Amino acid sequence: MSAKKELRKLSKNDLIDLLLEEREARQELEKRLENIEHHLKAFENAHTPSSKQWKKNTGRNVDKPRFPGKPKGSSDGGINLPPPDNVVEHTLDSCPVSGLPLAKPIGYWKKIVIDFPDKPIRVTEHRIMKYISPATGKIVFAKVKLPKGIYGKNMQAITVMLKNLTNSHEKIADFMRELGAPSFSGVEAQNITNKYSEKLGPERESFLNELRKEPYAHADETGFRKDGQNGYVWGVFTKTLSILSATTSRARINIQKLQRSSGSRWLQCLQRIFFKTKVLGTPHSRF
Repeated sequence: MSAKKELRKLSKNDLIDLLLEEREARQELEKRLENIEHHLKAFENAHTPSSKQWKKNTGRNVDKPRFPGKPKGSSDGGINLPPPDNVVEHTLDSCPVSGLPLAKPIGYWKKIVIDFPDKPIRVTEHRIMKYISPATGKIVFAKVKLPKGIYGKNMQAITVMLKNLTNSHEKIADFMRELGAPSFSGVEAQNITNKYSEKLGPERESFLNELRKEPYAHADETGFRKDGQNGYVWGVFTKTLSILSATTSRARINIQKLQRSSGSRWLQCLQRIFFKTKVLGTPHSRF
């Protein structure tokens, strides 16, 4: 029997009761649906990563391969690896299964490995040849550009870079000895950083003179610990310049040395001030 015929047999009151039951059931389903949507919003909202969101377009074109690879005519992509400095061939003389001798290789697969060499630091002996001038009879030499000490410019640059990362001179020396410089000491690391710091002295002084001409400047200091002792870094800042000075004292004379007899009114700030500025250390910044 069809549903229509069954409904025609019901009385008016029965039909009303049935409609009310259907309405209550529909309202209950709407409440459940609302609760489900509210629960789903906790997992998918404006902060949900794209990889975790529901994808609207989940259809798949059966004519398109699942893994098409790089499109034809596209430019190179991925990681650009540097060309190899050395090529190592791994060969076999005999078959590992039968022990019979093998012929020439039929091909190979390659793997690029980027690593430090076993001895990153090389010792080079430079021999500057002497000649006798045919015109004057005096001894002449070839012109060379070599460092004054025994450590080259690359080692000196790495030493300064490591010091700039707040490593101690002893830690830098330990690292250099691990790389293959057994005679490298903390004193040598300090001498290298001092030399570069002193070379920046004139440029820093010119910036400081420029800063002293400013009508206003901000000054701040912050403390730190080094080898169990207290120290302080003083800073003077304008919109375009930052001058830093590391000292072992918090006395007012340190900021007065930076200010000297300038007519500018310098403000003492109690918070850190950050600028996109030129930052130069001082010859005293040697810890």
